[in-house]
This record gives sequence, C-alpha cells and structure tokens, in this order.
Amino acid sequence: MQELINELHTISADGGIILLGVGNEIKGDDGVGSLLAEKLAREFPQNVFNCGTAPENYVFRCAKLPARNVLIVDAVEFGGKAGEVRLFKPSELAKIPIPMTHGPALELVINILVFEGKQVYILGVQPEKTGFEQSLTNSVQRAFDELYEILSTLLKEQKCTSSDSSNF
Repeated sequence: MQELINELHTISADGGIILLGVGNEIKGDDGVGSLLAEKLAREFPQNVFNCGTAPENYVFRCAKLPARNVLIVDAVEFGGKAGEVRLFKPSELAKIPIPMTHGPALELVINILVFEGKQVYILGVQPEKTGFEQSLTNSVQRAFDELYEILSTLLKEQKCTSSDSSNF
C-alpha cells in the first residue's frame, strides 16, 4: 500500500487531483467508487464528484477545473484478490481482458478528459461480489476505509497548498 500512497502523492503534487467516484451503490462492491466519493465530497465538494453510473454527466465540469489530474475510483475486475487496489493509466486497462464494470461510457469520459489536457488515472478496487442489493464485502470495505484515509489526507494537503498559494 505504501507504493500506492507514494504514487498518489506524486500525482497530487504534480498539479492537484480531481476525484470521480464511479459505481452502482446497489450492486455490492461495484459501488465502492461512488460510496467513497460520496463520503469525500462532504469535505471536498470542489474536487470530488460522485458520478454514480453516469460519469459522462461530470466530464465537462471536471475539464474546467484547474487541477491537472483526474483520479477515477471504480471497481475493476483485474484478477487480483478481493479488495486489492491498483493504480492504472487508461492504456493499461486496455490490456485487461475483463472490462471495467462501466464500460464504454467511462472510456468516452477518459478520452474527453485526455483531449481537454487532463492526466487520467484509474484507482481500481478488485470487487468480490457485485450482485444486486448487496453491501460492500469485508475485503472491499477495508480497502474503502484505507482509501478514504489516504485520499482525505491528499485532498487536505492539496487544499492547504492551494489556500497558501492564493495568499500571495
């Protein structure tokens, strides 16, 4: 997890981050990105968006924000252990035979954001169960809790940095 934290710090330090949480909250682990964004948006509404299953509704709002990097949090079937978290560049996802749970709409969002000059990363959480009317499994809940702490810290640091620089 320390390697992931270091990577996220590097990304955040290079122009700040906007976080898009994607997922279907009534489909168990598939909702991890959406639930995480919902919780983070309470503290950081200017940089965090709960996109649910319609990330395309947020793409142009994100494109206008000054942060250079967009971090999309989503359940991704990458063949890891349930609750495992990996950071991907969009080109790396093309190599994964099992697609993300939100398919073409998310791919379109990524392409538009890249066209608009954003660096896009996908923070993928390996789901265990994505059936209807299920809550997060224990393994994904643990990943959720860890990611909340990590991302909250990054966003607080980013908020402090942008507040400090606006005083000059």
